Amino acid sequence: MIPWLCWSIIILIWKVSTGQITLESYNMLYIMNLILGNKVENVYWFFMTLFGIYLCMPVLANLVKNRKVLWYIVGTAFIMYSCFPVINQIIGINMSITIPVASGLIIFPVLGYLLATMELRRKTRFWLYASAIMATMFRYIYTYIWSYRTETTDVSIKGYEKFYSVLLAAAVFVLIKNIKWDSILKQKGKRVLHVLASYSFGIYLIHMIVIYYELRLFNKTTSMWSWRTIFVPMTYGIALCIVWALNKIPVIKKIIGR
Repeated sequence: MIPWLCWSIIILIWKVSTGQITLESYNMLYIMNLILGNKVENVYWFFMTLFGIYLCMPVLANLVKNRKVLWYIVGTAFIMYSCFPVINQIIGINMSITIPVASGLIIFPVLGYLLATMELRRKTRFWLYASAIMATMFRYIYTYIWSYRTETTDVSIKGYEKFYSVLLAAAVFVLIKNIKWDSILKQKGKRVLHVLASYSFGIYLIHMIVIYYELRLFNKTTSMWSWRTIFVPMTYGIALCIVWALNKIPVIKKIIGR
């Protein structure tokens, strides 16, 4: 929580100084509402969701031995929140049932735990990978067709909890879990990956600052193909170097998250 709060304040000061945000008041309550309401940095929405999931952990921890209940949560969440909204959008019906125990993004930690503590047969993994690929293709084909028809970017089936996101996340998780890393990476390679992983939180915290200056320096827009391809590893590399340097500063190191 401390890194999120500190960087929310830092980014608020930076955005005010660069004209991205205009403060209507310097009242502390107003400023706290900006931070808590996720009006300072959009990508920080993840923190409030994460805090909510953390608060669910004491309850979920008591269900570890009852895998059927966990699978019930995953199945209910997948049907009601991953599939039904997309079906409703395509067919045109309006059906909405709220199931608090399976709402939000709770499907990801529960499904992640289940997949991490079980071994899937090769045939099951194949169907998971195939389903993830087909679901992802559906998402992009659907978005392209409706964007073309409406002459704007269609976001009607966009969402982290949608079925294509869940299947893709599960497939990537299982794929990485089943790779025989010991036969691919030597000890030095493992150390490099460990270091890169330790910087990932800091990269998440500052990457929008890097993107802001990249867009202006290279005269790009986020809709350009070059931006969505070449600049992805470039942004990561620049942010990685900045986080590495910030970790050398004792005080900053405390809030950069390594």
